[in-house]
Order: sequence, then structure tokens, then C-alpha cells
Amino acid sequence: MEKLQPENGGYLKAAPLTAFVSMCMSAAGFCNHITTRRAAQFLTSTIREDGSWPIDTDLARWVTSLSVRALEKDIPQREALAQIIRNNAFKYKHPFTGAREGGWGWTDLSGSVPDADDTAGALVALHILKEGNYCDEIGKGIEWLLDLQNNDGGMPTFCKGWGKLPFDRSSADISAHTLLTFSL
Repeated sequence: MEKLQPENGGYLKAAPLTAFVSMCMSAAGFCNHITTRRAAQFLTSTIREDGSWPIDTDLARWVTSLSVRALEKDIPQREALAQIIRNNAFKYKHPFTGAREGGWGWTDLSGSVPDADDTAGALVALHILKEGNYCDEIGKGIEWLLDLQNNDGGMPTFCKGWGKLPFDRSSADISAHTLLTFSL
């Protein structure tokens, strides 16, 4: 548990998952375990003024990809932004999902996991920013998506085809985002 928990204590930078881990650890008698304490610190540090929590604490990569697509032609500092997106591609096997390098997650903060939606968004943004020119990250990202594709042709969120969890089943919206990427 300690090795998989990000420095900030929040599993996947998400309050629901972090709360679930904390509740399970507490119910199992591990209220004072370091991971439970870090999870509680994450939850108390991310509470909003109105007493609620965001589902994720930072969606910087996803919002950047959407903004590039929306602005398309009127983007200042194109090359610098393309480099930031390129640098945010995962360059190692992810400890949670076992995903190989090449995908993108929703934030550049610790706790992010590569997923099909954010990878597709980053690839579309790179295509726009680099005006259709190839770079190694685009090639690895396309390969990453192709390796993730389920046997039914659709795209899951994080993990290929176990079929037992919602995140590994094919999703129409994520499949559509991926098809957009492949069409460029």
C-alpha cells in the first residue's frame, strides 16, 4: 500500500477512491497505518469551502487538450505547449495498472494513471500543435491505444478486457475519442 500511494496521500488524485481506501483500512483495524493517515490528510487538504470534494483535484492535462482543440489555430507558444504535452507522456510502466509507457493521464501530478481518454486527447492536441508532423510520443501513444483496445473493438478506460469492472469494459465515448485520434 505504501509503495502505491502517491506522496500527497490521494489515490489517483481522487477523493472517492482515497476515501474508499481509507474506510477499508479503518474497518480492517488499520486506522493508524501510514497509508490511512496520508489518505486522511489528502482528504482534509482537498475539501472545498462549501464542504464538498472535487472528484479529481487536478485535470490539467485533460483541460489543456480540450483547450488546444477548441482554439486550434489561435494558440500562443505552440511549440512550447507541444513540448509540455510530449513531456507528460508516461515513460515507465505504471505501478497501478501495469500499463506500459506511451499513454497520458489527466494530470502531471503524482497519482495520475495513463488512460485512453486522456491519451486520445493528448494525441489530438499534439496533432494540432505540431500541424500534423510526427514525433516519437505520437507513435508510442498510438501503439499504447492499439494495445489497450478490447477484443470487441472498443476502448476501455485503463485496462484491457477483463470485462469484470466498468473501467475495463469498452466505452462508447472513449472509443469515439480514440477513433477521432486514429482518423487524423
